[in-house]
Amino acid sequence: MNKLRKILSEIDGKGYGGYKRLKGTHTFKNFTLEITHVQPDPYAPPSRMIIKIPLNHTGFPRELYSNPSRKKGFVDYLTRLFGKENKNPYIRPARCGQEILLRSSVGLSGGVLSFRFRVELPAAGRRILGKEAERIFFRDLPALVEKVFFYRNVPQDELKRHVELCEDQDFLREKLGEEGWVAFVGNGAVLPRRSGIDVKPMENAVRFISPPSMRVRFKLPSGRDVEGMGIREGITIICGGGFHGKSTLLEAIELGVYNHIEGDGREWVITREDAVKIRAEDGRYIEKVDISPFISNLPLGKDTRRFSTPDASGSTSQAANIMEALELGSGLLLIDEDTTATNLMIRDRRMQHVVGKEKEPITPFIDRIRELWERFNVSVIMITGGLGDYFEVADRVIAMEEYVPHEITEKAREVVRNYPSGRKVEVPEPFKMPEGRKIKKESVNPVKGKKIKIDARGKETLVFGREVIDLSCIEQVVDVGQVKAIGDIIYYAVKKYSGLPLKEMLERAIEDTVKEEFQNLRYPDSCDYSLPRIYEVGAALNRLRTLKVI
Repeated sequence: MNKLRKILSEIDGKGYGGYKRLKGTHTFKNFTLEITHVQPDPYAPPSRMIIKIPLNHTGFPRELYSNPSRKKGFVDYLTRLFGKENKNPYIRPARCGQEILLRSSVGLSGGVLSFRFRVELPAAGRRILGKEAERIFFRDLPALVEKVFFYRNVPQDELKRHVELCEDQDFLREKLGEEGWVAFVGNGAVLPRRSGIDVKPMENAVRFISPPSMRVRFKLPSGRDVEGMGIREGITIICGGGFHGKSTLLEAIELGVYNHIEGDGREWVITREDAVKIRAEDGRYIEKVDISPFISNLPLGKDTRRFSTPDASGSTSQAANIMEALELGSGLLLIDEDTTATNLMIRDRRMQHVVGKEKEPITPFIDRIRELWERFNVSVIMITGGLGDYFEVADRVIAMEEYVPHEITEKAREVVRNYPSGRKVEVPEPFKMPEGRKIKKESVNPVKGKKIKIDARGKETLVFGREVIDLSCIEQVVDVGQVKAIGDIIYYAVKKYSGLPLKEMLERAIEDTVKEEFQNLRYPDSCDYSLPRIYEVGAALNRLRTLKVI
């Protein structure tokens, strides 16, 4: 500790490069500080540091991190608490949103609690502010360590609730799959958000209440009972007038693949882990995807069994999005009519008469939806405001009215009987699930100049070498830390497992990332990673414009 104080005294007022002398290990009374990377100038990303404390010295009961769910909640809570208690603007912990995620900020391996964070080393222009740095290391940081990393000082009841909430949510998600449900929306949930840029719950919003016919109750590991609307496997259609809450409900369901913090309002909106939001995406890159179940017999004989394009249309992009999700193992597709390609969704009776099937290469989704469910156990939850023909293929229909759901399945079936669409099912051949593609390793190159360049620009953009991957239509990315991890997981997966089919390649890379607490990625000292799902990693890789498939 005296060594660090001595260095700060010696470099005070000198050029910023003097801070490089801080790199190394420094011993304090209750912890060890490793300064692993020192920023080269005041305008570079902040320096990376790790606090290390023997776990048995912290006093945290083992039960708080005794299984993967509890560990995720424990890691997430400590990261949030450190951010909440920190009042020094130079100290930069990872930022947390509404979701409870596994994060690289905290490691628990080898009997040591490791906390990773960043510090913007203070300067006046390019001159070192040694006294200010001394206050960071010898006043503010030790106080934070004492408040956050010793069980005797943390809000113990709050920590316990956070960990149990995470465990309960994971348990319920697993229970859904075991018992034939795909989603659950708890009574009393607050689904609307304050605005498009504020994801906190809307004040005075209508609270969710389940239709009596869909009400279900679950007993959770904490002893808590939750009651709400259960959505069974199969095909569920959500309808209703504009601005009555259809999209709000689906948005909550699509983000129900993640756990949410207490007070978010969506704590008990739980969706099966393999749910993927599907939409059209004009202009996206597609590499050798079999879209023939939806589009075949294109003019000029273009092959749709290995379809490639640098500039997809609405219909081809949506077809590719479906097939890529199925390739990665999704068993639940979430669709909002507003963001789909109409010609891929439906061909009504009149259009079938005007344009014969022999002249139409598209097999609409409505003619595949039952087959996907009955032959391959792929469920669908879909919003529609204008495609009433989908009532004919639905297992259940929910109508939203002033943010209140009503089950109207029998009414919808009566409408179908009284007003049949008269359309023909147009399926040229049985649906075939996509085969696992293999990646050409050399096509996934993150090098720019002589350096590896992988970086996140917010939640919607991933820089990968010379390429910029647009993630704006991948709606289940919720944290910029996920984007950082996506880029490095892709790099790791292709480097280590490129000979395997895409799904297995990414599964192994993600398994390694969890097992090794992000230490397998490029920056093992980084606090900035949070765990993405395989579906978002695969979606990003599929949009890399240099990607080539064997």
